[in-house]
Amino acid sequence: MNGSAPEPGSADLERWVREDLHLADTSVVTVSERACTKPGCAPVETIVDVAPEGEEPFLIRLTKPVAEVERMDLIAALAFGDDHG
Repeated sequence: MNGSAPEPGSADLERWVREDLHLADTSVVTVSERACTKPGCAPVETIVDVAPEGEEPFLIRLTKPVAEVERMDLIAALAFGDDHG
């Protein structure tokens, strides 16, 4: 054992989204990874599809694989948006 924290996964990221956005249990949160081919984009990005109950759905894009996402990455994306015009 190396003493480092375990890598986050999609379940952790989904939980963080639900907690940080105070989502109802009936809201849908889906986490996926995809290759990004746009110039200047990270090779793999994490996409969080959020469909709050009774509200418009939206995406959160994080420019790293899900295993590298930290809670502060999510907080920054929620506060400042992403750079995917």
